[in-house]
Amino acid sequence: AASVTQQILSQEGILVTYRSSLPNNEEQYDYVLLNLAANQTHDAEVITPWIEQAKRTAPSVLLGTPSTELALADQIM
Repeated sequence: AASVTQQILSQEGILVTYRSSLPNNEEQYDYVLLNLAANQTHDAEVITPWIEQAKRTAPSVLLGTPSTELALADQIM
């Protein structure tokens, strides 16, 4: 899914930097897109620190949740 998203955004002229994890250094980006894998279970206590770290990296953070994780999306909101 990450490669498809990257291809679509690149075709629209958006410069995409793929990372399998959030960088420890404080590089700045315009957006951070966090996509959660559909084949794993997710816990809000684990994801919330990722969101906080992403907010320090970019002013806009988007979180992609699988359709099977709608309750998680409600918890995080």
